[in-house]
Amino acid sequence: MQRTSRRRHLTLALVFVALTIGTLALTTGLAQANSGKGMVYTETNATHNAVLAFDRAANGKLTFKASYDTGGMGGALGTPQGALALSPDGHWLVAVNAGSNDISLFAVTRWGLIRTDREAAGGMTPASVTISGNLVYVLDAGGSGNIAGFTVDRRGKLQAIDGSIQPLSGSATGPAEIKFNAKGNVLVVTERNTNLIDTYTVNRKGVASAPTTHTSNGMTPYGFDFTKTGTLVVSEAAANALSSYKVGPSMFTLKSGSVSNGGVGQAPCWVTISDNGSLAFTSDAHTGTISVYSISASGKLTLLAGTAAPAVGIPLLDLALSQGSRYLYGLDIGNGTIDEFRVSWSGALTLIGSATGIPSTASGLVAQ
Repeated sequence: MQRTSRRRHLTLALVFVALTIGTLALTTGLAQANSGKGMVYTETNATHNAVLAFDRAANGKLTFKASYDTGGMGGALGTPQGALALSPDGHWLVAVNAGSNDISLFAVTRWGLIRTDREAAGGMTPASVTISGNLVYVLDAGGSGNIAGFTVDRRGKLQAIDGSIQPLSGSATGPAEIKFNAKGNVLVVTERNTNLIDTYTVNRKGVASAPTTHTSNGMTPYGFDFTKTGTLVVSEAAANALSSYKVGPSMFTLKSGSVSNGGVGQAPCWVTISDNGSLAFTSDAHTGTISVYSISASGKLTLLAGTAAPAVGIPLLDLALSQGSRYLYGLDIGNGTIDEFRVSWSGALTLIGSATGIPSTASGLVAQ
């Protein structure tokens, strides 16, 4: 009887913890949406990896809040895009641990991050991660490279999905990023060394198909982002340009081919798109400049400004937009900062400051 009672109490306690985490995450998201405030996160990618959290004020300025141990180790990532991922509802944050071949999951609460799980990444050197609903997929860049999928339960536990590990196009592909489309039924991976873009369809059980490979319109496809309507915008580091495609489970159609950044940069690598899908921003690793493009309803790209803001540190890596796209943040490991920009309705950027204390090893940037 005593054992039965203890088990019942343990089960009730676990249920209470799960419900509490979910409630805190929902409360946090609603409070931030109503106040105009939010959070920005990056990871140190150091030997003892940690997520660095910054409070975002209503005026876009950042203040360091806390460092949260991932439980894993950082490592050589090759500056991919997407070393961190936030769930669309803002409840969960996922971080890669390249040095220990695993990923960490955090619940996002009003008091900060709570690490709820850490699991093997299904391959070597996890470099990029994406989340849609309760599905998480990680891009493992080590070895021949692969993708691997997980589900997230209410307790914040990661469960590997049977049959979800799929290869890339081959070996030595130099993968740069993995990301879901808005509907969560397509995954995309860019391959820098092969000039290929891989797509995977994801079924209702969360299992990804084998890859379908597409030749990139321009050389060295790198970072990318999706609009909510299925337009994929990809940076082409060697072409100093961006291309756009319409992507779905059975569609991969070029819309704009290698639209130049005006020759101001040398290696546009990272891309983020505004919430309404009308603007795309890309940062240049070699010059520290940010370019901005407009995106039409049909997915066509037009360069608005090759240099949308004064050059900052070199290299300038990941970009992230706040909720509502009022503020843009850039991971400036050259200066050890996160640079802060105000975004106008036209896409023009105004540098408003920077948050310091970022290590030169840092990777990944997400914002709420």
